[in-house]
Amino acid sequence: MAEHNLSHLDVPDIQKFNEAQHQVHSLLQWVARVENSYGPDAGRKEPIRLRWCDERRAITTHGLIDGLELELRVAEMTLQFLEHGKPSNHAFSAEEHSPAHAEAWLLIELLHRGVDRSRFTKKLPYDASQLLSGDGQEFSPEQYSDELVLLAEWMSRAARALQSADKGSDGNGDRKVLVRPEDLSMELLCSGHVVGFAPVGSVLDEPYFYVRGRDSQERPREDVIAASHIFGSAGAGQLDTFVRGH
Repeated sequence: MAEHNLSHLDVPDIQKFNEAQHQVHSLLQWVARVENSYGPDAGRKEPIRLRWCDERRAITTHGLIDGLELELRVAEMTLQFLEHGKPSNHAFSAEEHSPAHAEAWLLIELLHRGVDRSRFTKKLPYDASQLLSGDGQEFSPEQYSDELVLLAEWMSRAARALQSADKGSDGNGDRKVLVRPEDLSMELLCSGHVVGFAPVGSVLDEPYFYVRGRDSQERPREDVIAASHIFGSAGAGQLDTFVRGH
């Protein structure tokens, strides 16, 4: 896949791009619910954290039971179970389906695998009321195909930048990049701080990188640097310098 320059100037319709992110964020909540119900930290009141799989451009659960995982491939907006790392049959394509359809598909797939459905909970430890839910709206990835490809590429390059910053901060550079389902940001622990990438520009008018203390769960409203500065031709090494300054 050809790489985009990934400046905010490459998104001619920022409203449409934000709508695409909103749809991905909404569909991701079903992955978060599975993690919250069956993941290693289920029942421990720990924040829900998902994993970024760069090879598949997907956000995945941690290992569930019997080698089972659930992934959301960002560019296609497709949910699919993995069995011992291999995609299973019966993927869920979100096109012209509602969140209620996603829930029905998920419950049927759990039933077919003999997973205890009594453990499944839709409750989340954060407010998701602004995201798509129920049967009143349908997902439309085909309408946002260009924006979704760009978002997946953005997240992929951000993950690589985070790994590079981890190496530059005397880390081993092979820790997993985690995804916060409450705000779609990506994070990695570097030098006692958490360095992250926010694809939704709530602080700036474009996606950005940020640094926060490892014990703080809130994204900061300062200590940020625009993603276009990192991804641009003059941005090599800026994230490493940014992290080392904290």
